[in-house]
Amino acid sequence: PFLQALASHQNNSEGTVMMPSLNQATALSAEVLNDRPVMQYKETHQAGLYEFQLKGDSQKKLFAVQPDQSESVLRKIDDDELPEAAGIIHWDGGTDGKNFEDKVQEARVGAEYWLLVFLIVLALAGLETYLAQKFSQSA
Repeated sequence: PFLQALASHQNNSEGTVMMPSLNQATALSAEVLNDRPVMQYKETHQAGLYEFQLKGDSQKKLFAVQPDQSESVLRKIDDDELPEAAGIIHWDGGTDGKNFEDKVQEARVGAEYWLLVFLIVLALAGLETYLAQKFSQSA
């Protein structure tokens, strides 16, 4: 079952749970469970994606019930499998012949500023040391 904990001031809240594939919404009202207001939906017998929304709130929360275990496999996808999944990940295959791994590497490696920041910090530390020695000397 789906269980959404609510804040203590939301003990009179209402909400809906909907399975988008069925276009059927079920109204829920807050109930107290272990001295805490919650919304509970027990009719999760059909596998799929559900939407939960509090009444008056524009934000929807999605939750999956009995997900297909094969969707949770975290193995690396080969480049020849990409066209099949391109609709999901918006991958056009590229026109320049680069493979997916090269494209990802190119996108995530941008300008690296750590060396510049390190040199600035080193220069400031050197300047601070020089100034401390210059002004601490007795004349």
